[in-house]
Amino acid sequence: MKILTSFPVLFLAALLAAGAVGCKKGPKNVTTIEGRRTTAPGPDNMSGTNPGVGKGVNNGGTLTDDGSSKSNNVKIGNIDEEGLGKRPNPDDVTEDSLILASQTVSFEYDKSSVKSSERSKVEAAAAYLKNEPRYLLKVEGHCDERGTEEYNRALGERRALSIREYLLTLGVSADRVTTISFGKDRPAVPGHDESAYSQNRRGAFIVLKPKQ
Repeated sequence: MKILTSFPVLFLAALLAAGAVGCKKGPKNVTTIEGRRTTAPGPDNMSGTNPGVGKGVNNGGTLTDDGSSKSNNVKIGNIDEEGLGKRPNPDDVTEDSLILASQTVSFEYDKSSVKSSERSKVEAAAAYLKNEPRYLLKVEGHCDERGTEEYNRALGERRALSIREYLLTLGVSADRVTTISFGKDRPAVPGHDESAYSQNRRGAFIVLKPKQ
């Protein structure tokens, strides 16, 4: 009689155990990682793109603040956007310091911003680059002799970068302009007075041409 009474209980326990094994639930509160493939590739998601790559995921590029991506490919040495031909490799060029010598940018004492009176020189350099799409440009930053070598090196860099940034606002491609700072090591003129100092505080343009 005890066996008959306990059989339904045992049978019900067995059914519950089998259901627990067959209906195991997944983990809770797990955050989905964007960019992970969540479905196998099939006819609906084989669109020629990398399946499972979500927003903000970039293969070989740079992740931007808004989650989009941009390519890290550099155009130097490749066909440029306008299809105007190959630009020279930066390691295979000749430097010409005379072409834009008259457009050398002057700076105020201990300043790195391009003065309004000097902007026309940067604009002339930008126009030249647009007319010569195969050429590159190097911007040199220079200082007068006052101050330490380390300080002037940093100041010269800021001056060169300031000119470069202005060139970019004028539509010059970023991959066409490099910068270098010489600090106070390469004065344009000798002297230890304001006349010499004002000429040595400068940003010079060096045109980079492909070797013949």
